[in-house]
Amino acid sequence: MYNHFVIIQMNFRKQVELANPNSVPNILRNRDTLSIDASQYIAPRAFYDIISVLAKVHSSVTYPLTQIPNKLKVTDELRRMELIRLANPAQYPIKNILRHDPDSTLYLHIGRGDGELIIERDGTFGSIMLAAKCSYKLPQYQVEGTNMAIRTGGQLSLAIDVLEPLPDEITVPKNDIEEFPMKVPPAVRNFRVSFLRGPMGLEEIRNRLIFIDIECAHGDENNPIPISIAAFDFDGRMLMNDLVCPRQHVARYGENIHGLAEDNLLGQRDSAESMREIERMLRGRIIVGHDLHLEHVALPIRLDQIAGVRDLQGSSAVATVMRSTPGKSWSLSDVARKLGFSAQQKIHSAVEDASLVRKIYLKIENSWTDTPREEIEELWFQDIGTLPTTKTRLVYNTSLRAELMTKRQYEAKESKRQKENEEKKKKEEETQKEKEKEKEKEKFVPPPMPQEYLELGVQLQKQLVPQEEPLASPCIVIMDESSPPSRYATPEPMPESPTNIPGPSTSQRIVITPSTDTKKRAIKRTTPIFGTTSSDTRTVIANTPTSNPQPRSSISQNQTVPGNRQATTKRTSDLDGSSDDDTIQITITKGKKKWCATLRESQ
Repeated sequence: MYNHFVIIQMNFRKQVELANPNSVPNILRNRDTLSIDASQYIAPRAFYDIISVLAKVHSSVTYPLTQIPNKLKVTDELRRMELIRLANPAQYPIKNILRHDPDSTLYLHIGRGDGELIIERDGTFGSIMLAAKCSYKLPQYQVEGTNMAIRTGGQLSLAIDVLEPLPDEITVPKNDIEEFPMKVPPAVRNFRVSFLRGPMGLEEIRNRLIFIDIECAHGDENNPIPISIAAFDFDGRMLMNDLVCPRQHVARYGENIHGLAEDNLLGQRDSAESMREIERMLRGRIIVGHDLHLEHVALPIRLDQIAGVRDLQGSSAVATVMRSTPGKSWSLSDVARKLGFSAQQKIHSAVEDASLVRKIYLKIENSWTDTPREEIEELWFQDIGTLPTTKTRLVYNTSLRAELMTKRQYEAKESKRQKENEEKKKKEEETQKEKEKEKEKEKFVPPPMPQEYLELGVQLQKQLVPQEEPLASPCIVIMDESSPPSRYATPEPMPESPTNIPGPSTSQRIVITPSTDTKKRAIKRTTPIFGTTSSDTRTVIANTPTSNPQPRSSISQNQTVPGNRQATTKRTSDLDGSSDDDTIQITITKGKKKWCATLRESQ
């Protein structure tokens, strides 16, 4: 009784809530849905695995930009990373996780578990389902002014990339760009050329010279990533000596060349900041280096802002020293040894290489000549294509998976189409076979031949006759030369009567011939058909008779045939000994016996 009262009371409360428009169930039911603009990505599986491991070890940790481990780098923007492990089923406000209101672009990387991201703005709600091993990007305009929380029904390990807020106004500094009379074709990036963009004296050239070298790691797309940069001026003053912490993921460091690994770069100068300084430092300078193609690709060298380029690799002055033709490649160590300098070590640094480049240039400065102007102008007709644009690890892996998925879907679609075509073809073949079987059923099936004919090797040949042509039954006569003439005839047609007048026949003509290879002749005969006004045309294939037909007597009797069978025979004899023009003889030899078959038509 008590339990029943509780149930009634609960139902009453529920009814009151539903009746009140301001109750929580009605508010949630009638609320407007907030539209959420979010992008979903899929990073490599190893990235999500390391998130789960580190979150379990540290529970909650913050990585500044230059301290983010290489394995956790999937984007190249200015950011910090929050690594969190939500151990219990609950709802966790994002404000508590970030320690401030969300006001910038967020990347949510779900390592293990799943949950729901709830966003509220001005009384409207929206949500995003968070799946394991997936990443979600929420732009700044979508995040500002909202209350966000993560609801989970179990343990959840995730990392959040928190980007720096974008300023309300972006100011572009106005820099005075020096102008030069000569314009440089973009193809000089791919050729070892030397040029000055205007007439300059020796002192001005020396003041503009900058000797530079870089050491690089390589990214996911095998793109060079600068990790060490060094530069000197003509007098030997060091303009830059930076170890660079790259923002993007490094796939291969190349420690065997420069000896730098991840531990040497954590906490070093941010790569974006270093690139900005290099661009500013190279303005109006003459860049000197050894095989500058790598520098052109990896550094922000703007050809419209520099004063010139001098590449030791393709210079005629170095070719003279090496006693070779310009265009041949030499290593920096070989050139240094030839000029009496100490060669670089197997594991060398950017500072060592930049200093060696400066020493070599000073040694050959007096004999230096730039690339002829005509060769530079010909490079305008060289198509260099577009410069490679690198993608972040997150975007690159997502696009790669999309391409693989598209390929798999295409292959699955093609396989399905081929299977459908095979099934369709098989069905058509079965239908065709069924039609052929139906046609076979409609064909005329002759009556079984007597055993005597089978033993004699007599075969049946079928000939089609137009359906509108009436037919009469054929008569078969078998004669044995060793005995009185006999004739085995097929049943005679019934006498003519008003009820059995022959009508159009749909059967097929039957012609009986022996199977032995003997001389045959074709006889076409036209005879009137009894009871009709039309004639019957038949073609009979038979042996040419070698003698005149012998007289025959007419006797009816029953004979025993092999196989204990009896056949009713009818013997006839021409008493006057006259030949029958309506008969054809067939001679059949089997063993030592001969048989003669006479065919004639009966009405």
